[in-house]
Amino acid sequence: MAADGVAKTPVGILLAAGRGRRFDPSGQNDKLLAVLPSGVPVAVAAARNLRAALPRVIAVIRPQAVELAALLRDAGCEVIVCVDADAGMGSVLAFAVNHCKGADGWLVALADMPFIAPQTHTNLIAALAQHALVAPDIQWPARASSGF
Repeated sequence: MAADGVAKTPVGILLAAGRGRRFDPSGQNDKLLAVLPSGVPVAVAAARNLRAALPRVIAVIRPQAVELAALLRDAGCEVIVCVDADAGMGSVLAFAVNHCKGADGWLVALADMPFIAPQTHTNLIAALAQHALVAPDIQWPARASSGF
């Protein structure tokens, strides 16, 4: 996005294509489907927070993530499947950006970060009017969202 001072609306990208090997090395439990104390799955909470700030959110999932796809669609996301998800987060992000390459910009969030507040996303969107690349000015893990 050009740093021209003009407010634009980026497309939200929710990265939800990881395997979560640190969460469960056996692969039996999907961390994105883990239920928070609120009763909401991790990825759904992250999606809702991003959707609260943006009208269009694209969630990128891995093949065979049928349950996750349904939940993210119900949360208002457009869901796309990255067949090269095992190539890493960079490949997944490139796939998503290519899917909506005509966008004014992109706000990227991770599906395993359900506590990034909608206001953080809104602040990043506002900052994109002045800067070509933005991230929260706070310590990890909340720095997981960024825009360009």
